[in-house]
Amino acid sequence: MQEVDTHLSTLSTAPPSPTLSNSTPSIIPSYIHNTSLPASSRSGLSLHDTTIMLLAAGFETTGFTLTTATYHLLSPSSNPHLQQLLHELHTAIPNPASIPAWHQLEKLPYLSAVIQESLRLSLGASARLPRCNSKEDMWYKGWEIPRGTVVGMTHADLHHDPTIFPNPKRFDPGRWLQVEGSAARQRYLVPFSRGSRRCMGIHLAHAELYLTLATVFRRYGEAMMLWETERKDIEPARDFFVPAPEPGGNGLRVTVN
Repeated sequence: MQEVDTHLSTLSTAPPSPTLSNSTPSIIPSYIHNTSLPASSRSGLSLHDTTIMLLAAGFETTGFTLTTATYHLLSPSSNPHLQQLLHELHTAIPNPASIPAWHQLEKLPYLSAVIQESLRLSLGASARLPRCNSKEDMWYKGWEIPRGTVVGMTHADLHHDPTIFPNPKRFDPGRWLQVEGSAARQRYLVPFSRGSRRCMGIHLAHAELYLTLATVFRRYGEAMMLWETERKDIEPARDFFVPAPEPGGNGLRVTVN
């Protein structure tokens, strides 16, 4: 947090920076120097909150999903999953130096299944997201919820529901390739939430997940091994709006031989 505030202070006192080569300005300086915005939107507190939001939503969530995928693929118990993914990647990508565009990678069924299962286990946001039905009363299992009542629910309530995802703690990409129950699984996979409040970065996140996993595992998948990493080092145990493992762990560590 202190580093963020220090960097923001430097940017606030610096002259407007030139745009990037593609004429797209950097986000935070464009906030600071955009005089069409009200002063409150350019205050230190507002800029701090915006920066933390961008880091949490655009970095922490996708990074945690990539960590989850990598751990489970390299876990000894998941060797069949790793071999199936490597076979698909070697077939679809003959030249590891030339990775296809992400919209082409999306057509790979097992890679897609690995990503869906990793999104399920990593949750996306772990906080209880508030929702409010302002139009009508609702009923849930005999309980009346008056209109205007704020209701919160965490994604884990759905992603770990054994009636939807049998053996929910198990990493099983194959469940996404089964026809039976497919509609329910797709409906209740909500790492980006749903409706008008759905995460606006969903397509960017998918692009990052497909390109990163395809590139890393196509080039280094056969040479990678977990090093002093246990499931508790990567499994959600704390809620900072985004999930985090229990304290004291070393996170994901991998060797490449």
